[in-house]
Amino acid sequence: MEFADRGAMKSLLVLVSCLWIGATTVGTQSVDWARYESTTRPAWRDGFAVAHDPVRNRTVLFGGIWYGNRHVAFDDTWEWDGTTWRRANPVHRPPARHGHAMVWDGARQRIVLFGGRDAGSGFFGDAWSWDGVDWTPISMVGGPTPRHRVAMAFDSRRGRVIVHGGWNNAKVLDELWEWDGTRWFNVRSTVQPIGRRDHAMVFDPVRGRAVLFGGGGSNSMPLNDTWEWDGATWTQRSPRTSPPVRQGHRMAFDATTNRVVLFGAMQTNMSPRLTDTWAWDGNDWSQQTVTQAPPPDAAGMVYDPAGQRVLLFTGVAHRLFADEVWAFRLGNWQPVTLAGNPLRRFGASFTYDSTRRRIVMFGGSSTATASVLNDLWEWDGDDGWVERRPTTSPPPRYVHAMVEDPARGRIVLFGGIGATGALADTWEWDGTNWTQAAVTTGPSPRGLYSMSYDPVRGRTVLFGGGDWTQVFGDTWEWDGARWTPLSVTTSPSAREGGAMAFDPVRGETILFGGLPGARCAVPPVADMWSWNGRTWRALAPASSPAPRHAASITYDATRQRMILVGGEVPAPLFPRCFASVFQDAWTWNGAGWTQVSSVPSSIWSWTGRSPCFVHDVDRGRTVLLDSSTGMIHHRRATDLVPSTHAVSVATGGVVSLRLRAGPEHGGRAFALLGCVDLGAMRGIPLGGGITLPLSPGPYFSLTASTPAVVFTNGRGVLSKDGKATATIRVPAGLPPTAIGTRFYHAYVVYGSRVLHASAAVPLRLVP
Repeated sequence: MEFADRGAMKSLLVLVSCLWIGATTVGTQSVDWARYESTTRPAWRDGFAVAHDPVRNRTVLFGGIWYGNRHVAFDDTWEWDGTTWRRANPVHRPPARHGHAMVWDGARQRIVLFGGRDAGSGFFGDAWSWDGVDWTPISMVGGPTPRHRVAMAFDSRRGRVIVHGGWNNAKVLDELWEWDGTRWFNVRSTVQPIGRRDHAMVFDPVRGRAVLFGGGGSNSMPLNDTWEWDGATWTQRSPRTSPPVRQGHRMAFDATTNRVVLFGAMQTNMSPRLTDTWAWDGNDWSQQTVTQAPPPDAAGMVYDPAGQRVLLFTGVAHRLFADEVWAFRLGNWQPVTLAGNPLRRFGASFTYDSTRRRIVMFGGSSTATASVLNDLWEWDGDDGWVERRPTTSPPPRYVHAMVEDPARGRIVLFGGIGATGALADTWEWDGTNWTQAAVTTGPSPRGLYSMSYDPVRGRTVLFGGGDWTQVFGDTWEWDGARWTPLSVTTSPSAREGGAMAFDPVRGETILFGGLPGARCAVPPVADMWSWNGRTWRALAPASSPAPRHAASITYDATRQRMILVGGEVPAPLFPRCFASVFQDAWTWNGAGWTQVSSVPSSIWSWTGRSPCFVHDVDRGRTVLLDSSTGMIHHRRATDLVPSTHAVSVATGGVVSLRLRAGPEHGGRAFALLGCVDLGAMRGIPLGGGITLPLSPGPYFSLTASTPAVVFTNGRGVLSKDGKATATIRVPAGLPPTAIGTRFYHAYVVYGSRVLHASAAVPLRLVP
């Protein structure tokens, strides 16, 4: 082995030991996941509250809950200026909650928040105020007890915040509370509305009345009564026409028409959600005739005086995901375009573009509008989503796939299901434009096929899929100019929804599971196959994930493991397929599967809606993007990231290495080390709990007569944020006997002693 400076390395070379990762491991391991905190849009949620600040012209959103396999409540604050969301960073904030209420307090120029519930069984009886910079707790001496799902309004004539009803986990409440900025008052009346929750109340400043409608009474019986509070007495109104019974609806006072506007909600937990719109003029309710309506859920509703419109913020309704903003103006609803944010969707395709260092997403089917999409988005891992708008695009589609061909600097897209059926077109994206390939022979129209890129042979591999009437078991390869059908004697059975990815360390394409028959008519399988470019080989690991299809899989280049997550077991139930979904994750090391004990709580998958795994090579982390919920998670980055894991013995090449030790090691010295894999299973303890994952043995010289593999910048000083770069040069003309050899490299950080040893990363020699 040769280094740019051998002398400085002499004291460290005695430490080198070798890591062999081919041993079978069966068991459970822990993986560190983190949720990506978007800086451009609130994560999908339900049960949040909104209020409009007319002084700053901002709609403020706080809290909410994600109903995943483990409930997660939020404590974040967001502001929307009419186009763009901005996350606030207050020094203080209320505890995470959902089912709370917020209202603009015009007398004190603050937004007031009250009540709610945490992700478990705890209820809140606190109140907070938001001034646009920070949250401040409000004294609750003599105030209401803990509760959630209250109705809340601001009486602008008397300068009081009004709170009515709610649920305290024992009963619905009929109390009316008022806050004057200093004290709380429990106001009783001989005639008053019965106890309720999930009702709505808004103040009519023209008539000087707080208007209350509906909600869920005792035993959750929905109501449709209309009441008004004038500050002294309750009056039940008897309009000629009234909206049907409902609970969970939203109301706002429309100052443009001087009417109270009501939208949607549900009658009972088992009934369809309502999307009707009503207006109250002080005497009667009238249903509004609209040409289109928002999704059937109203998580928050406010009046925007600057835009002279009522704004509706949506959550979720019966597995229909949406986080849209709609505006009611001039008697009709219109969706509001949100800057820099893709619609929630399922069946989209993702891949990592290593040339442009972006995760790319294309198409899918909107979970809110049920329309098939053909928009293109890029996510750089730090600054959020950016929509690309090329002059030419593939037609809309979903349950298709994209893979990167890094040798040609292209992303390859094939087929999928369009608005009128299955597709069989081939497109390539070069970072600027889409180009449709002129294909004379190729796979038949299909979606839910398996596709990955083989960097050793420079081919995109496609297997199976279905067109909603049949499934396929054919194997195809795309070389950038033509599709070639491959005739094989042994092959996986026909299937759709198999999980497939290329393992660069072992130089083979891996296929797991799928649905081997007409959709929902047969159970999925858990068989596993490898493809070497010539033959399919059945694998028989000792342990395996349960049978499933529509799982997601990727290769984690920094840990040299395949990662599989999610999937489903469909069941035939007319008129559609219902599914049992998996929320587990597994890793494959080339010999055995290991279940991961720690997975993101928001993994949510059913047919075509599995979360997508993409490995971000530049940042050394595996990213999970669940387009149906908008949640993004990443498996935390490791600290040595190579540009490739394979180099040709014939032509040689250069591998770029990015060292990421972290700011705690900023300014420290580092040294890069390496060895040839001899199958040893030991590392050298360096003290302080640090083990160097390399082994004694030949360094990167293959024989005494062949050119050496060389580290450039193999030692130096890390930057202040703990980063550095290095390269490995592999000369051309290595002997054919070197094919299949693996080199392992790692680095150490040291001062007076060794402080850190990185992961070991392999480099494989290929033809």
